[in-house]
Amino acid sequence: SNKKRKEYRRLKNRLGEQGDLKFEICEVQNDIVPWIQDFMDLEGAGWKGRKQTAFNNRHNWAEYLKTSTVSLAENGQCKIWRLKLNDKTIAITFAHHAGHRAWLNKITYDEAYAKYSPGVLLVLEVTKALGDDPLITEVDSLATPDHPMINHLWRQRISATDIMIGANSPVATTSFAITCGLIKIRRELRAKAKSLYHQYLKGAKK
Repeated sequence: SNKKRKEYRRLKNRLGEQGDLKFEICEVQNDIVPWIQDFMDLEGAGWKGRKQTAFNNRHNWAEYLKTSTVSLAENGQCKIWRLKLNDKTIAITFAHHAGHRAWLNKITYDEAYAKYSPGVLLVLEVTKALGDDPLITEVDSLATPDHPMINHLWRQRISATDIMIGANSPVATTSFAITCGLIKIRRELRAKAKSLYHQYLKGAKK
């Protein structure tokens, strides 16, 4: 919306007043490992690191990310973008792409600059870069439905569904029905828990 555009332009200008603000892109395989390490270091310095859920908290996770990203970059199927302030990375994300489709992956940012929304500012730059790429016609944010950040930026939706297939036997049919029921209950409970959690956060801020 025009209101949001104006707000993000204001935040970008305020952030630019802090020093040299640059948007950078890497899509060359030989250079991509330092960029991925940059991503993991920034992620590990934030709340994911404190919760022990960052890539750097598990050696096998970190190695998998590096290996898979390098492999994709070798085939020209990976791009990494970052926002730097005075040569310090304050937001970074990456995308994989195949054919005319791309998938935006995790975004991490320096929490010291949270009031400037560096993650959003980065995604706005990434959106323009992807939109300018003639080979890419569709991008999936991989965000959960109604994500508070991406909802304001990317309003179109890609339909998706889960398909479960059971074996054709009496025993398997019963187990399959029970499994489907349990999955449905789990999703409903999770959605309810998230709703209550966000209601609690709103109440705590008042």
